[in-house]
Amino acid sequence: MHSEKKSQDYWKDSFKVRAQTATDTIARNGFLLKVGTARVRETVLDLIGPVAGLDILDAGCGDGSVSYPLAAMNCVTGLDIVSDMLELASARGIKPVEGSMEEPPFHPQSFDVVMSVEVISLSDRPLEVIDSLSKLLRPGGRLIVSCVNKASLLRTVAERVLDLMRRPYPNAIRMSDLYGAVEKAGFEVLRMRSIISGPGFAKVVTPLKANSPILNIANNIIIEARVT
Repeated sequence: MHSEKKSQDYWKDSFKVRAQTATDTIARNGFLLKVGTARVRETVLDLIGPVAGLDILDAGCGDGSVSYPLAAMNCVTGLDIVSDMLELASARGIKPVEGSMEEPPFHPQSFDVVMSVEVISLSDRPLEVIDSLSKLLRPGGRLIVSCVNKASLLRTVAERVLDLMRRPYPNAIRMSDLYGAVEKAGFEVLRMRSIISGPGFAKVVTPLKANSPILNIANNIIIEARVT
């Protein structure tokens, strides 16, 4: 893997360009498959459920395409390092805050729900982000995080192709490693989901365990956890 793949500067510049030029939200935020990206977002919202009156943080909010449906009944704050994306999120009713997930500019226990959708994989220290976000939750608060699945055979092939093209790839994470980081940060894992997707299809699967064989063909992984 080339060193630039680990640089958040690349992703910051990339998403700044996307915010200024892309005409739809999938083009701004998607990585490989449009239908898979959409299913990830649907699944995250399904895990959060019909909530009201909560303080919600969307960490790495992008243009707010995931969390904006929650803004009608909750106070939703969007955190991102790309100011152009935050302008788009603000137009959707999300309170914009510029900053990083590694050092989030909030007081401890400021939120009831923290969500991060396909963003920790863009961090140079993806698993450390879990610990940073955990400190922002109130007792009993929930964390919902999704990321690129390192165990995916399809992702392995895609990464090798992009490597030959000298294009960067997100820092993929195994479900077992994500599960372990979440537990280490003081969470109880409530539910796990994985997204199996290909050209024209995307299916949500519930792994029975963090090292389930089904994860070898899943492109994305999602965990919902609660502060213990």
